Amino acid sequence: MTLHQLRWSLVFAGLSVVTAIAFAVSPAATALRHEGSGSLSQQASVSDRLYFGRKHPGGIVTETEWASFLADVVTPRFPQGLTVWAADGQWRDSAYRINREPTFVLEVVHPSQASADAALKSIVAEYRRRFAQESVFWVRDRVNVVD
Repeated sequence: MTLHQLRWSLVFAGLSVVTAIAFAVSPAATALRHEGSGSLSQQASVSDRLYFGRKHPGGIVTETEWASFLADVVTPRFPQGLTVWAADGQWRDSAYRINREPTFVLEVVHPSQASADAALKSIVAEYRRRFAQESVFWVRDRVNVVD
């Protein structure tokens, strides 16, 4: 075996050990424990995060307009709960210019269901229509909700 082959064999073996250790201690591979209370239950869920840019042709989406949008459009679709916060975002347009704008972020954690996907799509469509937006940035993560 050449020195080059030996080196790659050792690298591969090291990576295999690290991967095995990481998997063995991950929450997905072990029961979560809370001191004194035994195992905690987990439920596989989805976390959807939507980024709503506030600039539009008529100005900016105000706090009052956002509150109305939440009350009329979002909350009826996710009455079990959601989280909202303000952020500052940036993106690059087709001319490669950096654009900055204030943003509202909405996060909803829910079971993976077609009805939730349809609700989120309708929220995005209504925001785009109501505030003349080209898009709403959408990120989805698989999560475990712990009781």
